Amino acid sequence: MDFSNTFIYYLESGYIFYALFILYLLWSVYYILTLRRNSFYEKPLGQDGAPVAKAGSDQVVTTGILIDLDGSESIGENLSYMWTQVEGEIVDLVDVGTKNPKFTPDKPGVYRFSLKVKDDKGRESLSDDVSILVSASENLNHELKELLLVMDELFGKLPKKEVKKFVKTEHYQTYKKALHEYGVR
Repeated sequence: MDFSNTFIYYLESGYIFYALFILYLLWSVYYILTLRRNSFYEKPLGQDGAPVAKAGSDQVVTTGILIDLDGSESIGENLSYMWTQVEGEIVDLVDVGTKNPKFTPDKPGVYRFSLKVKDDKGRESLSDDVSILVSASENLNHELKELLLVMDELFGKLPKKEVKKFVKTEHYQTYKKALHEYGVR
């Protein structure tokens, strides 16, 4: 459809409302495609322009392996990073004030870290968590598959309200991906 001819037709026919509506549609498309391309559509900030912490994807590893946490997808400018360990055997987190701190787990278990970011205007994000599942076994794939089978069975027994909350989280996407990768579903 040629919008310029349609616009002229409505304008000449006395349908000024329709002509203005078509003009508005054209302007809206232009605005979305050009003026706003480099604004919040690419990197939306949190409420009131606050930065957004993104602690990265959950990981599954064995003991003795250097783990890199990844806060590089956090959104905002001139960010400072604040990582906190919230679960698991206490580890020595190296470069804790950077977007990519590291640690080497000695013991199996679940290690969970929380990330908050702050911009140079003092605005602080909400926290975002990442979980690291550490196994001592060399036969990690077999253990993971067994664990996923148990988790899937337990997941099916959760109340629907809790399932709906969990499905909206990033952790659900990791869980779903793991089920697929290990052939559980």
